[in-house]
Formats: sequence, C-alpha cells, structure tokens
Amino acid sequence: MSDIPQHQAAPLRSIYMYRMVQETKVRWKFEVDNQMVIVREGPAEMQEPATRKGASLPGPHAVNVPPNAMDQYKKVLDERGIKYSMTETGQVVINTIPNSEKTIMQFLDLNAPCPEGFEAIREQFKKEYEQAGGAACPSCQLNTLQRKYREILKSKITDV
Repeated sequence: MSDIPQHQAAPLRSIYMYRMVQETKVRWKFEVDNQMVIVREGPAEMQEPATRKGASLPGPHAVNVPPNAMDQYKKVLDERGIKYSMTETGQVVINTIPNSEKTIMQFLDLNAPCPEGFEAIREQFKKEYEQAGGAACPSCQLNTLQRKYREILKSKITDV
C-alpha cells in the first residue's frame, strides 16, 4: 500500500420530492454532488429496490445541465439584489439578501409565517395555489403563480 493519500469521490446526497407522473403522485429522488448540482434523478422506487412499486414508471436518468445555467442563476441573483461571491471552484456564496427579498421569500414559503401586513394577499395566493393543484401543482403553473405574486409584493414593499 502506498503512503500517498487516496482521494475518494465525495458521496452523492439525495433529495426527495413528490411529482405527478402519469396522473400518479410519485416520490422523486435527486442525487446531487457536493456543489448541489443534480447528477441523477428519477422515481425513488426505481432506484431503491426495497420500495419498488411498478415497472410502468420512467427509470432514473442522467441530467444534462444547460451550459448557461450558472449565468441564468447569477442573473436572477442580480435582478433580486442578492449580493454574492464566487469561490475558486465556481461555487456561489450568498453574502447578503435585501430585506424586501427576504420578505418575498418568506411570503412564498407556505410553511413559514406570513410577513406582517400581507395576510390578505397570502390568502389569495393560497387560494390560487390550491386551485392550481396545491402540492401536485405542475412546476410551470407554480412558477407563473410565484412570479405574479413576486411582482405584486415588489410594488408594495420598500427596502428599509
């Protein structure tokens, strides 16, 4: 055995979410590397034989990250006034988030308490969210709904 240390690849981390596949709620598994880049995704039942439920679900597949994904991410951060820096390895480090953005993020997170003064708008958001399917809402509809309410909130919030 050599005295040179052997570096092993960092283990992948797993993130689970639910998504609708063929009109069925499916537990979906994302495997991410140490920089939170999705390496593989697919139904958890297909990746974990102990919980396998059916062969009709699509199998796991590698994810192709668009070449300009980081540029798009930085653009969103810039648009929202979020200050960040880059590490030598290309990882984004968030330094500061404006108060207005924190309020919007808290508003859109239905598990967080509603920011003070926005209760009526939050109830309307919840109502539209449920009409769109709630937790089973397709991501395209959820993104549209979040963009709509982000604009409503931006017009009502002033950064202190």
